[in-house]
Amino acid sequence: MNIDSDKLSILLDEIELYRRRKIKDDLQDNLIYIDPFSNKRKVKIPNNNIIIGRRGSGKTTLMLSVSKEKKDGTVIKYDCQHIRDYTVNNIIIKLVFEVIEIALNGINEKRNLALVKLDSIGKPFLRRKDIEYIKVDNEKKELELLFEYFQTLNNILGNIYEYPEEITYTKSTTQASTRVNTEETTFNKSESSTLGGGVAFNGTVKGVGIKLEAMKQVLRDRVVNESNKSKYETSSEIIYEEVVKKTKTTMLDEIVEPLATLLTNYKKLVGEEIALYLDDFYQIKLEKHVRVIYYLHNLYKQSSNGAFCFKLCTLPNRIKINYDNDEILSEKDDFSIVKLDKDLIDIHGLKTFLLRILCSLRKDLDIQTSDIESIFVNEETILHLVIASGGTPRDFLLMFRDAVENALADSANRIGKAQIYSVVRAMREEKDTDIEYGENITPEMIEEALILIEKQIVMDKNTNVFLFPNSKKEEFEGLFRNLVNARYLHLIKENVSSENQKKELFSAYLIDMSFYISGKQLRRGINFRKFWEKDSGSRYKKIDSAPIFSF
Repeated sequence: MNIDSDKLSILLDEIELYRRRKIKDDLQDNLIYIDPFSNKRKVKIPNNNIIIGRRGSGKTTLMLSVSKEKKDGTVIKYDCQHIRDYTVNNIIIKLVFEVIEIALNGINEKRNLALVKLDSIGKPFLRRKDIEYIKVDNEKKELELLFEYFQTLNNILGNIYEYPEEITYTKSTTQASTRVNTEETTFNKSESSTLGGGVAFNGTVKGVGIKLEAMKQVLRDRVVNESNKSKYETSSEIIYEEVVKKTKTTMLDEIVEPLATLLTNYKKLVGEEIALYLDDFYQIKLEKHVRVIYYLHNLYKQSSNGAFCFKLCTLPNRIKINYDNDEILSEKDDFSIVKLDKDLIDIHGLKTFLLRILCSLRKDLDIQTSDIESIFVNEETILHLVIASGGTPRDFLLMFRDAVENALADSANRIGKAQIYSVVRAMREEKDTDIEYGENITPEMIEEALILIEKQIVMDKNTNVFLFPNSKKEEFEGLFRNLVNARYLHLIKENVSSENQKKELFSAYLIDMSFYISGKQLRRGINFRKFWEKDSGSRYKKIDSAPIFSF
């Protein structure tokens, strides 16, 4: 392929669309998700997933690809950036609103099909037709009842959404009174429970209506101050009044069980599960994670037969599933983890993977990986592009596009290392905006860490790879998370040994190329370690001999 071909020009334009992809987008019909690790199969299963990957690793594309292959109306794709500043309970309500909306749409669709079928059956005359008509008519009525319950729950949530975090109100209870042998006996008046115009509580959602009707009355049940309780008596009734305080958290927790019951029956009547895909969950502040995750997990646990599940997309180590000193949930036992980041050690496999992603952007162009390889000077140049991108798909695509444009500007007919090195610095500017500053991580800490790494490894040791002791990882977890997520550091391989320090395990990291690029060439004298190469004994000697670094 020629570097100035029309096909390549079209492909380069497609990269910008990939860069700006959102969870609400639909994948082009001709785009194929490259899935050598069967991630789509894992996500399609109605389990709860945590999908982990650095920015640009393909989390959103994976979600879009899976949702495209599932039936319309069963997947909720939600961008968490829109609700990041909401209170934690209002975040939950917003998400449940989405679940209810998709359920209402599904029920309506199924009900309309039942109406069409009833019309086709016509007025029953024969016994066989009577049985079929009654069956479809009962299904329609059950769907209408389920629709009404979902609507009621939606209205209740709308009221709760407007509440402050805690409300105080007066609760009145009326009881009939009679006297026998001078001892007073009280009993509750019988109450008929109907929902919205006298619909009987029967069918597949028996019992839910009673709970929803009670919630409509203010969701009362918690008395926090018995001393506020008062009582007065008429000739035939005793009326209790008590001051009740109720929190938004309590009200939402009361909704889990009826909502789970409705979702279970939705699966039974409509025949589809509902999956909630939460993109960029890391945008929600860490202290809100536990409440949101626990609520959704509780809803999942109380729903039967895979009626509901949720998927979270986040950055590595940027999720909190339990409160401090608590062990409610376990990533291993309660979630199916999908990790998208690839270690750099298998650089040749990673190169093939990234080239296949590039070619898949416009499958109709029929561009093969060999066509892309032909516009590079040699294979080592392609490997340098993989290293420069840290193996992250989005960075690889953007740097490839810029490298092609640089080659054209230089009147070169192929991409060389100079064109790759010239785009590294521009990518560094984007990385500088991806740091997650917080209470424990300040701009000064990040800046100091970067200066230390550059001075002690790049300048003093003249190399680009270092070993970090596993024993120190927990101590510097927040700092390392930022450096890796911002793509200043790239993991080569975990649990490696060092020839300089025995009886300890390390993690090998590649320092981002932006630290040792000067213009269009590598820093003079740098020992650019080809960490992927093995010696005659199949040992990664370029890794084992790397310097050890600790803050």
